[in-house]
Amino acid sequence: MAGAIYRLVEALSPTPAYALVIVPHCDDADYYCGGMLAGWAAQGRRVVLAVLTDGAKGTMDLQQPPAELTAQRRAEQRRAAAHLGLAAVEFLAYSEGEVDNSPPLRRDLVRLIRRHRPEVVVTLDPRADAVPPGGINHPDHRNTGRATLDAIYPAAHMPTFFPELLAEGLQPHHAAEVLLAATDTADEYVDVSTTLDQKIAALREHHSQFGDGDGVAAEARFIAEWTGQRCALELAEGFRRIVNSW
Repeated sequence: MAGAIYRLVEALSPTPAYALVIVPHCDDADYYCGGMLAGWAAQGRRVVLAVLTDGAKGTMDLQQPPAELTAQRRAEQRRAAAHLGLAAVEFLAYSEGEVDNSPPLRRDLVRLIRRHRPEVVVTLDPRADAVPPGGINHPDHRNTGRATLDAIYPAAHMPTFFPELLAEGLQPHHAAEVLLAATDTADEYVDVSTTLDQKIAALREHHSQFGDGDGVAAEARFIAEWTGQRCALELAEGFRRIVNSW
């Protein structure tokens, strides 16, 4: 069943009722976990996406104004999210390529977590220097993953961290589970055999990143097949899972 989570191909846990996805760039969620998210949404789960950076550097065209590219990429992400059935997309405005695990970023992430109160947070693996099946991982990916983990615990969990958020009515929240995408040490896999077409449709919306989309469509299918070979599934996405038991 699409959206079911597998460890060694055995079903583990029920699908979360509410998930928050935190990534640095438009297209990251679609590329790394779009099949799983589409499966969750199809089952009536609420999935909210937060994109941290402005996307203003994601081009080889030095003539395109950064503000224009930011607007284009955000519009593309909204259309992509509609293909997956996501409930909402939020955009922060950190500079692309400059994401750092800083107190201001952690405060913004804690604000998101306390406001949305997800059961599961999906983000990118901070330990992955390379992304399967090959390629150096973007520093924004690693830094987003580290900042998100540090925001989940202890900061979102304890009222003594960023107490100014209490004045906004944002009470501490415990996110019980984290799924790390873009990982080279996956220990759980999601069957995306019925949602890969939705994922590819979402990726095709990112014209500023992928042009006509034919290349990324073929790449997405290849990676799903490659990942599936590691868990006896036809088409899969892989994740590293952390249970937040504190």
